[in-house]
Amino acid sequence: MKKRIKWSRFSKWSSIEYRYWLKGLGLSIWYLIAIKILSFKTIAQNKKNSSIVTNSISTELLIKTLGRVERTAPWPVTCLSIALVARNLFRSQGLDLTIHLGVSKQKTDTLAAHAWTISNEHIITGGGNLQNYTELFTFE
Repeated sequence: MKKRIKWSRFSKWSSIEYRYWLKGLGLSIWYLIAIKILSFKTIAQNKKNSSIVTNSISTELLIKTLGRVERTAPWPVTCLSIALVARNLFRSQGLDLTIHLGVSKQKTDTLAAHAWTISNEHIITGGGNLQNYTELFTFE
C-alpha cells in the first residue's frame, strides 16, 4: 500500500525544518544501503558529525524530523536505519543519544530484532513493547 502524504503540510514548515527533513531522508537512504553492504561494526564506528554543532535546534524538532522521515520516505525505513539517522542528527547538535539493540522470541520460536534510541532517559525512536526485548548491545 502506498503512503499518502499530505503535501499541504509542507508549506507550513520553516526552512530549517525542510533542511533537516532533507538531511534525514538522505541519511535514511544512506543507512539503508550501508546496512546491506557494510559490516555493522563499520557503521557503528562512524564518527561523522560526532562533535560538530551545525545549528542549535530543539530536541522536539529533531524528534519531529525523525517522524517525518519515517512517514514520507518512499523506501522502507527500518528501526535500525532510523536509529542511525537519529544518532547522526543528535550528534550534529552535540546531543547524547544511545542506540539499543535487542531481540525477542516470537510465538513461532523465531527471534525478532529491534533497535531503539534513548536520550536523557527518553525513548526517541523505536518505542513500543520494549519490555518484550532482551537488550544485547548498546552504543553511543
